[in-house]
Amino acid sequence: MLVPSLSLLSQILGDWTFAASIPFDVLCVCSDKSVAKRGADEMYHSVSDVPFPVAAEVSAIKDFLRGSDYQVIFSTYQSSPLSHMPGGAFYVFPIITATGQSAKDLPQRLLESDGVAPIAGTSFGAHGEGYLRLSYANSLQNFEAALQRMRASIEAL
Repeated sequence: MLVPSLSLLSQILGDWTFAASIPFDVLCVCSDKSVAKRGADEMYHSVSDVPFPVAAEVSAIKDFLRGSDYQVIFSTYQSSPLSHMPGGAFYVFPIITATGQSAKDLPQRLLESDGVAPIAGTSFGAHGEGYLRLSYANSLQNFEAALQRMRASIEAL
């Protein structure tokens, strides 16, 4: 899951852990050295401030992926290039609540307007409302192009 800040990462991690019906392993990734330069409203100003371990190396991600069947990688946007290096399928669960669209309606709109086929977060349970699932097991170039098309459509809503 990609998130814009460590504060949001912490909040979502707490929500997911609380709502999970199946235990899962978590790896939090943040390699962004500028995290301390963010706005004063941020809860965490340094990676050392967060109450959970944070990885910043590709080797840590590879080691994590050798683990259990139920795994989630939470990463800040700036650290996402680290997450695409290990082999395997990867998914992003962007939050879509600010769009005003439901997790059921937005995927169809994005498919028709942008040729992008996200999956409704609700396909993975009731707690998926407000999220989409995107796979970026394809090339990073294709994924970034799809994100740009989606951004333009979402900003036009």
